[in-house]
Amino acid sequence: MDYFYLQLQVVVAEQKFLRDQEATATTLEDRFAELETRLKALGKHLKAAAAQAAQPVEIVLPLHALDVAPTELRSTLLQEIGMAKVDSEKRLQAIEASVRLRNIEKRARAVDAFAGELKAFVDDEKLRKRGGAAAADADIERRRAASMTASS
Repeated sequence: MDYFYLQLQVVVAEQKFLRDQEATATTLEDRFAELETRLKALGKHLKAAAAQAAQPVEIVLPLHALDVAPTELRSTLLQEIGMAKVDSEKRLQAIEASVRLRNIEKRARAVDAFAGELKAFVDDEKLRKRGGAAAADADIERRRAASMTASS
């Protein structure tokens, strides 16, 4: 009776193993199909990028600059600079954000009073050496045994 029961357990375990392997194979096939589509899309993208990179970029310089005197160019440049709109609100917001970030970083680097005192205490070697966690556990066991013998 035991022999047949053991054989049945072996057959059930093998069937479970085969089901798991089939599920793994199905998952791998799905992943493989997904990766194939991604690879094809990536190949198309690379071909398009290579085609764009092969096209030369034309830099067109304004020809009217050759006919204009340097003083006129300078005055035109100054006019364009004067017409540029400076968004002071955005600039102030950016400055405030950088100040807030600096303050957060400063607070993160700062040592609080307790941590400073603890560091000084440890640096001055005011701690007594006790032997670590093992010694503490042994001490606890010793006290427990002493209390058990005292209560008995």
